[in-house]
Amino acid sequence: MPEHPEIGADPERQITMLRHFATMGTPNYMNLRTDVGAYVVSKDETDIGRFATPSLWDVGQTGPYMHNGVFETLAQVIEFYDQGGGAAPNKSAALKPLRLTPSEKRALGAFLESLTGDAPAVEPPELPDYQLRELGRN
Repeated sequence: MPEHPEIGADPERQITMLRHFATMGTPNYMNLRTDVGAYVVSKDETDIGRFATPSLWDVGQTGPYMHNGVFETLAQVIEFYDQGGGAAPNKSAALKPLRLTPSEKRALGAFLESLTGDAPAVEPPELPDYQLRELGRN
């Protein structure tokens, strides 16, 4: 997965990433300058550069894409995977170039967009008026 270009340029992004690493107990986190992926959770070096795949439901409404928001559009995501994904030391051998035609890329994009439904209609409940509580009574 390519690094988001702002991770090194924006101090707030860098601080947020390092704080996440610290909170998760990541070893030697202050010397990390890239997103190490699932390693933060597992502490297994074979997980460096690996990321969980979220559900595709409503994927058309969830941009920017990838865990770090590096891709603005689904077309960019499709192009990334069509080229076989990025270069990483622990990259799965299953990630290989797809060699999709332009028509197949458009069809895949249309399929992904079709997984997006209408936003659910949620009616907030009517809440009771607040009342003072008496110690030992409620």
